[in-house]
Amino acid sequence: ALHYHSFVHINRSLIFSKRRDDFRFPNFTMVLLSAMILRTCGLLALAILQTAALNPAPLPRLKIDPAAISISGLSSGADFAAQFQVAYSELLCGSGVFAGQPWNCAVYKFSGEPTYPHCDSRVGGSDNYCHNKITPSPSVPSCFGCPENETMIYDHCKVLPDRVDINKLAEIARAKASAGLIDDLDNLKKSKVYLYRGTHDATYHEGSVQNVGKLLVAMGASESNIKMNSTTPSAHCWPTDGYGTPCGSGVIEDCHYDGPGDCLQHIYGGRYSTSQLASARSNSTCPNLFTGFQCSWFDLLHMDRSVFQ
Repeated sequence: ALHYHSFVHINRSLIFSKRRDDFRFPNFTMVLLSAMILRTCGLLALAILQTAALNPAPLPRLKIDPAAISISGLSSGADFAAQFQVAYSELLCGSGVFAGQPWNCAVYKFSGEPTYPHCDSRVGGSDNYCHNKITPSPSVPSCFGCPENETMIYDHCKVLPDRVDINKLAEIARAKASAGLIDDLDNLKKSKVYLYRGTHDATYHEGSVQNVGKLLVAMGASESNIKMNSTTPSAHCWPTDGYGTPCGSGVIEDCHYDGPGDCLQHIYGGRYSTSQLASARSNSTCPNLFTGFQCSWFDLLHMDRSVFQ
């Protein structure tokens, strides 16, 4: 089984389509992915780090069950996971969204929402854009439904979840699936999805993460396959059992709750025993926990920039 674990910053924009010519977002400024492969010895974590200082060997051929691939992330990584879950649903058996927003939500203007010029201080227009007209505003560079040269406030789906029109997003998804821009939504029926939001999360307001589940159900996912934890008193973080800062303050917080473990148990349905998972946590059984490998193949910074226009 392969579990992609993503920490992704994409200049505050989201991928929502599987076709290169439908990507409309600039400058992937940082992508840090790690993949956890469940093996007999436990969890082998593969860290993918794009940096000029490292020149590791190419990724070797791995024994991966193609029917047991999942993805998860925190914050913008969770946004990415939620987008990937819908756009490439055929590839995945599930996903974990630790404080994320629904597919296509960040770039869509819902009925009644105000819009502002790109350089308005309320939408965070960049100096390069506003003074030199070099690049689009980094906050919401593409706004579907906005008047020309206008956009929305940043993170409207995170801070104003009541504005989100779930039925409209589901309608858009069905249209894109029919056009072949994303995978068939019927794939979502088999997906196991774990959702998490701490009760003290000030970044993703109450209801924002729940909207991820509501949209998946509206697209055809089974409600029984979606698990939501919204009761742990954490901030905007990975919740752990025995590691990190005190619960409620930090990025990795000791909340006496193994959120990533609960996520994997939900997605993989108990196919791995408690002893296997315990073994995976021990560096003595898997001493080479992190393995770097060459990843220039994934380097979007050197792709034809026209695909992001």
